[in-house]
Amino acid sequence: MKLVYLDSKPMNDLNLDNNHLTAYDPKLHKWLDERTPGWDNSQTPCPVAQNTVQFTAAAYNRNENGKTVTLTVSRVGDGAVSVNCKSSDASATAG
Repeated sequence: MKLVYLDSKPMNDLNLDNNHLTAYDPKLHKWLDERTPGWDNSQTPCPVAQNTVQFTAAAYNRNENGKTVTLTVSRVGDGAVSVNCKSSDASATAG
């Protein structure tokens, strides 16, 4: 399998750093193994974008009899950011 950039430049010059790379195609996996043995054990996280917010969890749940929930948001950077937050009912019904 020959991999090339769109401009036909050989992909041997491709930098694979900071990309959370995964490969499921056997041919691509083989090419990556030949180019950089151990690549799948040494991927580094992408840099965090500046001026972002991060929740401590992807979802927050509260039992039917629960009164409050606390959302924790961490700010990264010193520029302007905003957060939109919405609550919703799920499958609980009055009994």
